[in-house]
Amino acid sequence: MKAARWVILTGILFCGVLRAQENNLVKIVSAIQRGTNTHPIFDIRLSYAFESRETVWLEGIGVVPGSGDIQYTLRARQVVFLDKRKGQLLSFVPVRPTEVHQTPVLDDPYPSCVQLKGWQRYGDPKNPIMAPVAAKGAWSFMENALGQTFEHHDLNPTVCSPRDGGSLVTQWTQIVQPENWIEGQIAVLVFYGSGTSTPALTSLEIYYAAAGTPG
Repeated sequence: MKAARWVILTGILFCGVLRAQENNLVKIVSAIQRGTNTHPIFDIRLSYAFESRETVWLEGIGVVPGSGDIQYTLRARQVVFLDKRKGQLLSFVPVRPTEVHQTPVLDDPYPSCVQLKGWQRYGDPKNPIMAPVAAKGAWSFMENALGQTFEHHDLNPTVCSPRDGGSLVTQWTQIVQPENWIEGQIAVLVFYGSGTSTPALTSLEIYYAAAGTPG
């Protein structure tokens, strides 16, 4: 099915026609490119349905429910689903931008989590945090929890995987407290899904990074 979109390109306004990017299992609802052609960064939203499977593996994110909707940042040119980590290919969908802007945003708003440089761990490493949720629902659980904690802030969590298992990292979020003369930025990083043999529990490692100084 074709969808008409207004697109601004080189200062000229015209009506562009874009084909939906989908197969019978996965549909890319939107893919907004924020990177360069050499190093693409897509704000992507997709819906998918593998109805015969309780969970599947989404490349770059990890274990997710077998059907659902998800929004995240993709640093690749394709969406890939497997039946399990390093398992059988279930779906491969090439990604094309669904919106074209005259001046694309080229920066990456997410802090690096490679080797955890600059991150501070929350809590005692000897006593991991346990969440009352199965690993397949951990992403939604953490996204909702962060939304409640950082109310009125657009966190746009995405994946960050320097190790096996699932993960979530938020973009830099502006924190302003005039009464305390504080203005800065904070980001949150969570690893989940390891360290427990109980299906209904998921272990969490929570880190945070801050930038900025008192005003």
